[in-house]
Amino acid sequence: MSNTNLKYSIITYSAQYSIEPSFIQDLHNRGLIALSQQEKEFFILEEDLEKLDHFTRLHCDFEINAAGIEVVEDLLSRIEDLKTQMRLLESKVSLVRDLD
Repeated sequence: MSNTNLKYSIITYSAQYSIEPSFIQDLHNRGLIALSQQEKEFFILEEDLEKLDHFTRLHCDFEINAAGIEVVEDLLSRIEDLKTQMRLLESKVSLVRDLD
């Protein structure tokens, strides 16, 4: 069985980390993690577990709700995009300097 098929119940995860299952549902509704459903129970795929652990730490340590986490993730993504653009521009500047 592939690792991406392993699942963890949101009820079990919530109890283990003392968070509300609705927090996990909200992360899912915002597109931050994927959940699978079997009958009436929702499960976290192993591929999203590390990301959920990160979000749970932000939630518990800094009292950031799912909406705030969505903003933080968007800003971090933008920072990474800007870093990539900056490296590209630096390499172009270096090439121009080498031509001189």
